[in-house]
Amino acid sequence: MNRMPGMQRFVSASVLAVLTVSLLLAGCGEVKSTPVTPGYLREGPAIAQARERRQGDQQRIAEERADAQQRQIAAATQAAVAQATAAQTRPIATPAARSGQISHVVVMWLKKPGDAAARKKLLDLGETFKTIPGVLDVTGGEVVKSDRAVVDSSYDIAFVVTFKDAEGLKGYGPHPVHQKAVEEVVKPNVERYIVYDFVTP
Repeated sequence: MNRMPGMQRFVSASVLAVLTVSLLLAGCGEVKSTPVTPGYLREGPAIAQARERRQGDQQRIAEERADAQQRQIAAATQAAVAQATAAQTRPIATPAARSGQISHVVVMWLKKPGDAAARKKLLDLGETFKTIPGVLDVTGGEVVKSDRAVVDSSYDIAFVVTFKDAEGLKGYGPHPVHQKAVEEVVKPNVERYIVYDFVTP
């Protein structure tokens, strides 16, 4: 019987604790969990402004680079157009460098028009003619067919022999290399030919 007062005090304290907790929960309502960001991770106004300025600088730099590239492309295009225009209007020959040179044009019609073997034999003479003194260059080729009324494409092949001067042209005809080519290759294969000579002023 002596244990009852202690037991009563324990029960009373427990009931009081339960009532206290119940009252606290009823007064506060539902307890919500709010995430807390550590102070070192929170972004202050100064940091936000710095970040915005950095982003603005990066965008400005990208725009300036794009503008610079566009200007470079435009400048390169203008330079290319200028070069092409200059090339089209540039004189074919420079009189100071080529004054007095003679161009000897020979147009040939074959006995057998279109004879590929005869064309090759004649065109191969070009390298031989380059050994003649006074000859600067020899070019030759086959006819380019055309349906234009002003173009004569009835011939087979043509040569252009360039001489240093009139003396080179004068010595070309009687030279043994030329004479041999005429007798052994030209006469057996060529029906007729026509020659044009002109001097570079």
